[in-house]
Amino acid sequence: MKAKILTIVFAVGLLAIIGGAYLINTMGQEPLAAQIKFEPRFIEWDGAGPSTWIAYIQSEVWNPLWVDNASVRFEHGLPAKGGYYEKGRWVAEFDGGTVFNILSGQVEHMGIPPDISYKTPVHYYFTVSGTLKGAKDYPDGTPFEGEGWIAVRFVHGFPIPP
Repeated sequence: MKAKILTIVFAVGLLAIIGGAYLINTMGQEPLAAQIKFEPRFIEWDGAGPSTWIAYIQSEVWNPLWVDNASVRFEHGLPAKGGYYEKGRWVAEFDGGTVFNILSGQVEHMGIPPDISYKTPVHYYFTVSGTLKGAKDYPDGTPFEGEGWIAVRFVHGFPIPP
């Protein structure tokens, strides 16, 4: 009877150790660095944005071909509506209206420098993140993250957010 109980206790303990090691390995993983460039990079603040905003995802360490498009997010929330591999980079497409709304929120939050002229663009920074899939050097689910900027030129005469 004692041997059976000890076997069960050790089996449960072993499962807890293996499960804990798995969670630590996947949950606490530092994201791999990515370089992000947006298109369009510059916009005029005239109340409209593009219908699709594109984020180019590149890396010198890992192959962008391994990006799992279903995991790609703009500002950790907005999922990509499409994506494909092109010329050594992953091209993620985001809904332009939603990106513009997020940009508007950041403009309202960060404000506009008081000494800004209507000709000088202001840079606002955004994060694109996701995970890798099918990578030979990294397990599926390895996170990546990078930051890029969108420059806004405020058009003279158009209302500037408070």
